[in-house]
This record gives sequence, C-alpha cells and structure tokens, in this order.
Amino acid sequence: MALIIRMDGSEEQLDLLNDYSPARLKKLQRAVGGYIEELRLDDGRLLYVNEEGLLKGLDTNPRATQIVKEHAPQYLWGPIDTIVGDVVLCKKEDFPDEDF
Repeated sequence: MALIIRMDGSEEQLDLLNDYSPARLKKLQRAVGGYIEELRLDDGRLLYVNEEGLLKGLDTNPRATQIVKEHAPQYLWGPIDTIVGDVVLCKKEDFPDEDF
C-alpha cells in the first residue's frame, strides 16, 4: 500500500498492487497532480513527486522534504532544497511486476 503525503501534512493510502503499469502511472499522476518524477531513497522506498512542481509554484511539502533529507539528500541541491506538492511514498513491493 502506497501513501499519499499531501502538502498540508494529511495522508491517504493508495492501492497500487492490482494495477498494471499504465493504470498505475495514471494513478500516480493523479495523486501528484501531473507528470511524475521518481526519487529512489536509500532505504529502498520510492518517492514520486510532481516533475513540474517548482515551475507550477506548488507549496512546500515539509514531511516529504524531511524524508528526502534523511534518505536521499543528493536530490536537494542548489535552489532545489525542498520538495513541493503532494507526493506518493511507495515500497518496492508495491510494484510486483516491475524490475528494479
């Protein structure tokens, strides 16, 4: 079960297990509000963010920013030091048919 982490700190579960790649992609895009970008965390989890979130001026997502600071600080550099918009946090097990 994946987790949507919203900018306001609220959370919602997102079931991706029974979806195949095209349907899963659409669900992820709906959850973040646009095209997705995948961030691989050092603990094996995946964080999906809105690829154009900064360009769209989305608000900072404090919880997602903290997760990235702790588990993938290489994604935070220069002017990009925060994660913006709603994000989806997943485990590799959420994608049984994908080869990572």
